[in-house]
Amino acid sequence: MRRGLRAATLTAGLLALGGVGRLDAATTFSRSGQFVVHSLRDGVPTLNRISGPGDSAGVLLDPDLVAVGCERIKAALLESLQLRDEWRGKVHVRLLPGGAPDQHLRVGATRFADGWQYSISAPDALRPARFVEAVVTALLMELCNRVPGPRPAEVPLWVAEGMTAEVLSQVGPDLLPQHSPVVGKYGEAWGRIEPGTRVTRLSDSRDAARAVLRDRGTLTFRELSLPPEDVMDGEAAGPYRASAQVMLVELRRLPNGDAMLIGMLRRLTHHLNWQTAFLQAYAPVFGSFLDVEKWWAMASFQFVVGQTALSWTTERSLAALEEAVGVTLEIRGSPRELPARQRVSLQEALVRLAPEQANALFQQKSRQLAALQPSMHPNAAELCQKYRDTLEGRYVSLGAVRAVRLLSSRLDALDRERFVLRDSARAAAIEAAE
Repeated sequence: MRRGLRAATLTAGLLALGGVGRLDAATTFSRSGQFVVHSLRDGVPTLNRISGPGDSAGVLLDPDLVAVGCERIKAALLESLQLRDEWRGKVHVRLLPGGAPDQHLRVGATRFADGWQYSISAPDALRPARFVEAVVTALLMELCNRVPGPRPAEVPLWVAEGMTAEVLSQVGPDLLPQHSPVVGKYGEAWGRIEPGTRVTRLSDSRDAARAVLRDRGTLTFRELSLPPEDVMDGEAAGPYRASAQVMLVELRRLPNGDAMLIGMLRRLTHHLNWQTAFLQAYAPVFGSFLDVEKWWAMASFQFVVGQTALSWTTERSLAALEEAVGVTLEIRGSPRELPARQRVSLQEALVRLAPEQANALFQQKSRQLAALQPSMHPNAAELCQKYRDTLEGRYVSLGAVRAVRLLSSRLDALDRERFVLRDSARAAAIEAAE
């Protein structure tokens, strides 16, 4: 069974837009025209429309202000992904009376002759995070479906939840503006809500995610990939969203991380599941999901214990680089001897292996270096990039002999640069100790 975004369901016909047989008291268009907000009620919300004091976490959704909030959410998402606003599908938001403030919202997608349109049905009193989650989901679906394909895109739940957390991190919880002051009557009492603002820094949200994962543990990549249907209900929601946010952050820290993420999303309409699109987009880094699991285990551990980017010393970085550019081969000393495992350089492996074996090895080493590079000290990371550029170079046009000579020469030069950097780091460490 394919597992896509839990909150997203594909509906058919105009019913998905919630516009059949119902008259809206108010219809509002957002500034860009992408969002159309439908409401069965007209006028500014007042306190007597809140079901009770226990629902104070819910925000009253007014059509005009929802349209503004949708544009804010889109702007935050586009800024995060460094994309321009090139929308093609409208998003219809229908505000319905009643409903629980903490309920999950369903996002519908319908294909028409002129393209896709999307729908969100929401109670008119709702927790802001739930609404942000639904709008981010709809926008990601719209982004994916811009690429024509044989099937609608199924956005992975961890991508939607991770991007929701990042949007809330960048803009804060007050994405949905409110009328102020709101004056109204609840029972026999009159109330007044004054405007208030909260400032949320990006680091605050990631610190909160770190605290959740320290307390509850980090989900494995498999658990993120194949969550149960009710994962966002109850206590499981916190660890899942925190793990998804960190997963997304760490993937984007990889070299060309944002480009690979967008590449995966744009492949979704051509694949039965997102896993295939993921491996194609992240081929420069991961050869299999086993590689992803190993990388995620290391990256999540470093995040939880507080080790951030560029946290390795030069010596630690060079040790990891030396390990990555070495190869263990089984080598016979003579035809009569049994093969023995020996550690050799990439240059020697190039000579001993068949061309197709050497090519596969270099691809594997390039992916390994890409996974290590974000944690390296800047000077070692620069050298790591040079190794990657050399291993990923195109040498076919030179012929086999010239290609081997040129590649070996470049690797020799990089090894000499690595030895100089290593000796310099050791000397600096000795001097500091004295």
